[in-house]
Amino acid sequence: MSRRLLSRSMSRRLRRVAAFAAAAVALAGGALVATVPAHALDPIPGGFATWHEYEPATPGGNPQTLAMDAADNVWYADSLSNQIVRVPTGAPATARAYDLGPSTPGIGSIAFGLDGSVWYSDTANGAIGRLDPASGAVDTYPLGGPFDWASSLVAGPGGDIWFGDPQNYGLGAIAPDGHITRIPEPSGTEIAILVAAPDGRLWYPKDRTGELGAYDPRTGLFESVLVPGGIREFTGLSLSNTGDLWVGGVDALTRLGLDGSVKASVALPPSPAGYTAPRRLVPGIDSELHFTDPTMGIGTVSTSGRVTYSRPPFAGSVPDRLAVTSYGSLWYTDALRATLGNV
Repeated sequence: MSRRLLSRSMSRRLRRVAAFAAAAVALAGGALVATVPAHALDPIPGGFATWHEYEPATPGGNPQTLAMDAADNVWYADSLSNQIVRVPTGAPATARAYDLGPSTPGIGSIAFGLDGSVWYSDTANGAIGRLDPASGAVDTYPLGGPFDWASSLVAGPGGDIWFGDPQNYGLGAIAPDGHITRIPEPSGTEIAILVAAPDGRLWYPKDRTGELGAYDPRTGLFESVLVPGGIREFTGLSLSNTGDLWVGGVDALTRLGLDGSVKASVALPPSPAGYTAPRRLVPGIDSELHFTDPTMGIGTVSTSGRVTYSRPPFAGSVPDRLAVTSYGSLWYTDALRATLGNV
């Protein structure tokens, strides 16, 4: 499968980089509230890591939806091969592909159950699927409606898998036994992005309102939180490793506390397209953030609030989905090259 494998020296180097980043945070001390001018670009640091690229586990496949489990295994969905694939990040050549059955799903997101099961949204068939990695068994749970689909699966409190239910303007939850519960969103928001925060609430953007919604499964209560800075069209939402939220909008990123306070505000340099749309937000191992932009490649906001961009050194590369290991290695799917990569 692999074109190049992670070497032991590569792993040691990545761990040294992670330690250096942690030390920098310790020296900085305290929470950062920063506004970065649009022209503030740091040079891309060199010599810390090497780009790698890997062919799909099945020839002719195309790695798409990406997720990282607690054991630093990368999981990706391959709708062309109708598979979900597990890739151990320390030994990509030992990847294992799981066939999902005769019907071709369009897998929009992946989440992990407390029992190690892999849940995925089968958007093409209006269902949610469950894969048992130990046996390879696959179960499918129809959502019921002809146009229903589950967006942004996340593991919530109590062992349920929660998801956005855009067609029905609400949230949904699927229990380990496959029972599905639907909950209407009071303002009629189509929930496409969902994040499970450390406070037990499920957060989602409310487009055109400048607000985030928050639902508490323990109390059944909804709340709205205004995002300062004028963001109206949200492009992404992610947890940070400091326990708060990164919110993406056109030309801007905001780190927002769960109490609604602004921790950092970052103005993004405009791209050749005339604007920057940060997508696929994922936290690094400290308080930095990674994202993709169709024109600029992979963007990173450092712990000090500085913005850099990089692109894999492979012809025509367009990074799409992102995931980060516990030691700071950044993995991505390449939309045009139909490959998996890391740096």
